Amino acid sequence: MSSRRAPAPPSDRLLRTLAAVPVSSSVLNLGCGSGRHTEALLRLGFPVHACDPRPDAIEDTRAVVRDLVDEETAQSCVQNRSLEALDEIDATFDWVIADRTEAFVDSAAALESLLQKGHDLLSPGGWLYLTVPAVPESEAESGTSPPQGRDDVAI
Repeated sequence: MSSRRAPAPPSDRLLRTLAAVPVSSSVLNLGCGSGRHTEALLRLGFPVHACDPRPDAIEDTRAVVRDLVDEETAQSCVQNRSLEALDEIDATFDWVIADRTEAFVDSAAALESLLQKGHDLLSPGGWLYLTVPAVPESEAESGTSPPQGRDDVAI
């Protein structure tokens, strides 16, 4: 019996957004966390690559996708990468997904960097799907709010 918790279900908003997208479209899942989106997208037939700066998230995502792909593919398509290491990805993608960006973003400068790096990883005509934690305006202006624990807002 595994001690791992089952991942939360994937975002309905994200799945509805991708419903009309051809499954041949390549997807990069930034901040893969528990693997909930990576698993759902693989099950739908999308070619998915996932990364996260947290080793435990990589382990969790690989554990989830091992039921869908072989070990070698799980190792190659799920990688430990920081925001800075995104520059090392030598590919472009039709979709770059960064759902719950707190894995990469802890400041306005980091958000700006994530947006630029996400843009750089897009194929021509590609799309960036990004959610950021919503914070009260007063906390956002003062920079005192932690970057998680609130409802997310998709942009």
